[in-house]
Amino acid sequence: MNKQLKIFDLDATSNLSNDIRAIGHWVRTNGNLKDTHHIIIKRIFEGEVHFLQPDPFLNGLQEALEGWPNDCATLIMGDVNLKENITKWYAGHETRVAPFECFSMPLALLERTQKYDINKSIPKPKEYEQKYKKFICLNAAAKPHRAKLVCHLIDNEGHEGYISWLNRYGKLPEKHFVGSKFSGEEMLLDFDGANIDKDNNQDILPINYHYAGFEIVQESIVSDTSLFVTEKTWKPLFYNKIFIPHGPRGLIKWLESLGFESFTELYDTSFDSLPYKERYEGLKTQIEKLLKFGAIDWVDIYKDPAITKKLEHNAQLARSIHVDGWRKNFY
Repeated sequence: MNKQLKIFDLDATSNLSNDIRAIGHWVRTNGNLKDTHHIIIKRIFEGEVHFLQPDPFLNGLQEALEGWPNDCATLIMGDVNLKENITKWYAGHETRVAPFECFSMPLALLERTQKYDINKSIPKPKEYEQKYKKFICLNAAAKPHRAKLVCHLIDNEGHEGYISWLNRYGKLPEKHFVGSKFSGEEMLLDFDGANIDKDNNQDILPINYHYAGFEIVQESIVSDTSLFVTEKTWKPLFYNKIFIPHGPRGLIKWLESLGFESFTELYDTSFDSLPYKERYEGLKTQIEKLLKFGAIDWVDIYKDPAITKKLEHNAQLARSIHVDGWRKNFY
């Protein structure tokens, strides 16, 4: 591609609506550049296309790019299934066709974690053989699917694990905590909601991390269609941690397709392929299975040769996967 790139970096924005309007303004005032410029809409650190609720982002792009050639604009996001989902979403739109092409970068947050891993200024979690709790479950941004599982944990086995809840972007409505001992109050292991975004705090794991047996990963989304994997999943792979994910459909299968190994000795991964309602119930069943191990049992589990081999393999693979940048595809 020999065209000049006009890049709109929506990963860096604090006001998505304003940035979409800025795209529209640029398109309206630069119509004479259609033959010389290619628009890049960079939203790599997000990866969900909404089908069951309105998607203001895609509606906004439709309006902003009106009159601009479809093949002269590209949306870059982290959804593994981006092209398929965008095609499906616009099939239900009055235009029937997306006003841009798609480029998926599902490993972008892996690359970011790789950079944090080699950054000596960011403290890394020290590994401890001793285990004092059965699990650890970290929650910065309050989201309904996270609240549902944290309520279940606290109402049943909460005292057996380390749980953080930071209300990073504000509290959820009370309806998400009805009937539970947990009501959405802040629970800290290290940083609070006001400090988690300062410096590199978001990337520093609490000292409790390796004192827990396994990690319950609360991913950003639990979509049945979009498959978006964040640093929440990459971290236990990097730092030799047994984990079970509460995330989008097919997450475990996709990790396996990259070469990562699942902990099938410890839990059944078949819930990964189910629609969300059934997937959540299957996940709870497998978590309850893991919770039957006492904290002291996890010391021996981590010493098991098969488990050790998998942990070391996953950590080495996470560090060695090469992630291509997006720019080379546009020159």
